[in-house]
Amino acid sequence: KRQLSRRPKACKACVQAVETAEQHVAASREVRATADGTAATAACSTCGQTLPRTAFSRTQVQKTDATRRCLACVASSSADTSATAEGGEFCSSSSSGRRRC
Repeated sequence: KRQLSRRPKACKACVQAVETAEQHVAASREVRATADGTAATAACSTCGQTLPRTAFSRTQVQKTDATRRCLACVASSSADTSATAEGGEFCSSSSSGRRRC
């Protein structure tokens, strides 16, 4: 069976008006955030660069300046960790419960 939409049908002009209003609200939030002193940029603790907030994951943006890392640093860190783990330098548990290094 076909599911009925919970939203009432609207003409293209109405849909476009709603989208425009939502864009204005989002833009005003962004302006308010920078006016309130919340920076639109953040510093990465690993590379030291000041980058736009879009260069950080939501989790990293919420962290303090001392621990915040940009997406590039997080990605390179995880790539380094997996490469090192494949080389056998890290210890891991086997299915028998023994640790091998």
